Amino acid sequence: MITPSRPAPLLARSAELRALADAHAHACAAGPLTVLVGGEAGIGKTRLVEEFTTHLAAHTDTRAYLGGCLALGADSLPYAPFAALLRALAREFGTPWTAGALGPAGRRALAPWLPELDGTPHPHALDDPRTPPAPDPHGRSRLFDAVRTLVEAAAAHHPVVLVVEDLHWADTSSRDLLLYLARTLTRPGVLLLATHRSTDLPDDHPLHPLLTALTRLGPVRRVDPAPLRRADVARWLADHGLDPARAEEIHRRSQGNPLFVEALADAGGPATPVPLRDLLLTALRELPDAARQVVRAASAACVVEDTVGHRLLTAVLPDHADLDQWLRQAVERRLLQPDGDGYRFRHALLRAAVHEDLLPGERARLHAAYARALAADPALAAPDRLDAALAAHWHAAGDRPRALAAAARAADRARRAHAYAEQLALLERVLDLWPADGHPAGGHPDTDAGTDAAAPPERADVAAAAARAALDAGQALRGIAHATTALDLLDTTPTGPAAPPAAARRALLLETRSLLKHRAGQDGLDDLREAVRALPDTPTAPDTPTDAPAVAVRARLLATLASRLWVLTHHHEALGHAETALHLARRAGDPGVQALALATLAAHASHTGNPHQARAHCDTAARLAAEAGDDDTAALVAVVACVTHKADGRYEDAATAARHGLDAARRAGLAGSRGAVLAAVLADALTHLGHHDQARTAAEDALALDPPPLYRAVLLTCLGTLALTADDTGAATEAAAHAERLLTPHYTGREFLLPLHDLQLRTALATGDHTRAAHLLRTALADPHLADHPALAWPLAHTGLFTAQALHPDPVAAGLTTALTALVEHLPAPGPLQQAHRASCRALLSTEAAAQHAAVTAWRALAHPHPLAEALLRAADAALATGERTAAEEFLREADALATALPAPALTRHAARLAARHRLTTTAPEGAQGLGLTPRETDVLRLVAQGHSNRAIGEALFISAKTAGVHVSNILAKLAVTSRTEAAALAHHRRLFD
Repeated sequence: MITPSRPAPLLARSAELRALADAHAHACAAGPLTVLVGGEAGIGKTRLVEEFTTHLAAHTDTRAYLGGCLALGADSLPYAPFAALLRALAREFGTPWTAGALGPAGRRALAPWLPELDGTPHPHALDDPRTPPAPDPHGRSRLFDAVRTLVEAAAAHHPVVLVVEDLHWADTSSRDLLLYLARTLTRPGVLLLATHRSTDLPDDHPLHPLLTALTRLGPVRRVDPAPLRRADVARWLADHGLDPARAEEIHRRSQGNPLFVEALADAGGPATPVPLRDLLLTALRELPDAARQVVRAASAACVVEDTVGHRLLTAVLPDHADLDQWLRQAVERRLLQPDGDGYRFRHALLRAAVHEDLLPGERARLHAAYARALAADPALAAPDRLDAALAAHWHAAGDRPRALAAAARAADRARRAHAYAEQLALLERVLDLWPADGHPAGGHPDTDAGTDAAAPPERADVAAAAARAALDAGQALRGIAHATTALDLLDTTPTGPAAPPAAARRALLLETRSLLKHRAGQDGLDDLREAVRALPDTPTAPDTPTDAPAVAVRARLLATLASRLWVLTHHHEALGHAETALHLARRAGDPGVQALALATLAAHASHTGNPHQARAHCDTAARLAAEAGDDDTAALVAVVACVTHKADGRYEDAATAARHGLDAARRAGLAGSRGAVLAAVLADALTHLGHHDQARTAAEDALALDPPPLYRAVLLTCLGTLALTADDTGAATEAAAHAERLLTPHYTGREFLLPLHDLQLRTALATGDHTRAAHLLRTALADPHLADHPALAWPLAHTGLFTAQALHPDPVAAGLTTALTALVEHLPAPGPLQQAHRASCRALLSTEAAAQHAAVTAWRALAHPHPLAEALLRAADAALATGERTAAEEFLREADALATALPAPALTRHAARLAARHRLTTTAPEGAQGLGLTPRETDVLRLVAQGHSNRAIGEALFISAKTAGVHVSNILAKLAVTSRTEAAALAHHRRLFD
């Protein structure tokens, strides 16, 4: 092993180093902190971090641990950066300390990364997808907790810096783990430091939502290295013994990018440089032939593993007796740099350029040599990286059979780590590599690296596994395609679908495709009903002998069908299937299916006004789902529990349950699938509680994970509702339209459709489109199943009454009011929330003060600020009609305070108009912002209140009289007044400018 002769001096980075030092000090004194170092490729992010960590090591007791994300096949190596840095940490502290810090559960969780902690063998072979695995129900959760435990234990001894390089190449699981650590680390002395590219990334790159989510956590800082100045370039040239007179030319050509500066300087001469790859390769081409061969060989390893171990490089280049000498030259030319017990390229662009410069035959031979070396000696790679590395090398070498087998084993590893997105990508690689004749060759002796060389499973099974991985990863459309492929392959097998095993496999595949279809915005009932028909009826008599596996499969299908039927409003049929499924699942001893059936029974109990029974079912279902290790069903049960709390008016409990469920979904790798529904439930609960900013963050964070279309529609509905409350009708209208486009025209899931219909109706009202509002309301009232969903129909009835009042005196208003009155009198109201909605609806249909007071009392008991403010404004109006000015003023003050705190500008304006009209006093908001005015409009309103004309306003504000008139018109519209005099009176009444 060798070390660099002398690191290049760092230039023009004093401000960035101070920022990192401040962040380190904060992390040590106040608590964990995350720092994001971003910039274009070659700007010096890695060099900056190296300088910073080197300084810490020399002048403090802080220890830094580095892990890099990989550019090629990133999805095939889940947790790559964290596995690397934890290995470094464990090496420093030693195995006894590490084992003691983790405890038994932590040792088992991290054994794949730190095999010295656990002597248990970890097979590489892919389990047959036809037989269900024995998953660790909390494997991902334990893994995350073990990482956090080990990091905080190390921080108890000395401060630690965890460096994650090239975050833009991070796999999904590494991104999830980084977010988890940023959220959960509490011990002072931990600094999370991540570098990433900020340019040349597409809009849909997963880095963007990750950075958004990290930034929203709070304790996050950004450091963005700036380009070098011309003087900096001149100094760099002088430090390297080059002519500083070239600084102007090099600075202009490089635009201050340090990597390009070095490449241009190495190129020499006055000629215009060729494209960047040739510039980067200049130093390589100046090396002796033997050294060039070593660097080229290293590139074939580093595009797969980021770092090439010294022993592995020696195994691939056995004829290079002077390997250390050639490596030293590569390091001195700043092509390679030592990294632990191996080497990495100084920059990813350089690594890619060298690899791309290989001739096709040369590239294939090198990758084949690496694959053979790893197969012969698996210890040359980390256990959790071996199969993925073999897959990448064999694929690049053109050996498709070996690449297929290794990718299959790597996919199984990803599944065991709950890294479903990576599992899906690897299984898709397996399918791409599948031979045209449909029969993959058996394993080769040197392929499996000590594992059984069994042939991969049938292609239909791989496609089925890919469909299930897509379901868990939230990739509904990709999953539908894989499930359809698997079904087609099953239909063409020699045994045919009539054989019992084939019938069960086909039925379960139809269930998976139905689940995927539903998340893609389709009903998916056709597949579920076909799946149930594909299996024979199972006797239900307790003493009848039955085939337990067949009973379990039928129970699962009936439980899934019941859950779907409930969402699609076929309540009676859903209840029957759920009860049958529960009975069969108990006979088969299947706790997961029992949990799924109980979730539907809990929804029924809540729907019929029995919250205690609903919560009891949810508690039992949660326990059974945990026992079965069924994370998806556990998340569904959490959703039902939240809905039960909401129906009972317990929104604080609903928010708490949603948070717990969402955390569990994240740990299980389901944040982008079922977790998105939990995020929507959380956002809805927070909206009702008046925590609008938190609600918006929850919905936006979930939407950034690109969930399936149905779940995106639900989240967009939440965001549209929040936008409408904030008076942003444009954003609300756009969100509603986008949500509608995501659902197929024939989708009938009213659990999701009715909130969207309510939003569409409210946006039509807010934009003054009464024709559309009337059409939407008539369509909603014509739904024969509307009354089957009272929890969702009540808000729609409430909005409908507002619509009918807005349409008055249009003749259509009378007919709508009659229909709505009948709905209000016959719609069930089993819980306090529905009863509060009924009170509000009756208040809208009455002018009696008692009806208004009843609505105020109902909403005050639930502590829901927005509907309470609406009820208070109606109560104030009713009090004024009977001459009760004191009571009206109290109502107005409370309504104004609630509307200002939300904020709800429309309600604020309503309160201000009512107070001004009747010369009442309310608590004024801070300035005119509570009325939705811009700062310029506030200035104009101040002058209007002083009696100035448009011309005088223009002269005072240095704008034209015409522009002043436009501002005045906007102010009148926002305040809903008809004259300058009314606007001035409102401003004086609210004491906006006292």
